[in-house]
Amino acid sequence: MRYDQPRLRDKLAAEYVLGTMTGRVRARFQRLFRYDATLRRDVTAWETRLAPLADLTSAVNPPARVWRAITARIGSARRYGNVMAFSCFTHSCVSAESGSSSQRYGSRTLVP
Repeated sequence: MRYDQPRLRDKLAAEYVLGTMTGRVRARFQRLFRYDATLRRDVTAWETRLAPLADLTSAVNPPARVWRAITARIGSARRYGNVMAFSCFTHSCVSAESGSSSQRYGSRTLVP
């Protein structure tokens, strides 16, 4: 793919900002983004264009079932030795949401 074409670069920057890129496409774009100042400016331009849309919405707290599902997924990942930092971060979110100072997590009690 030829990344020097302005229309293609603009389209890719828009997709990146919107979050519609996945997998290898996103990873490749992020590598290009690191070393290409013009591409970074394209992304910044799209972020600036789309930022006002965020003001049109209000924050929505997810239902408790969503937090339970996150905790369950992290619990199974932890059994395999993955995502320790993420689990601690998410645990803090769960604790903050539930208002508790500690959270039962599998067989251990975690304290933020």
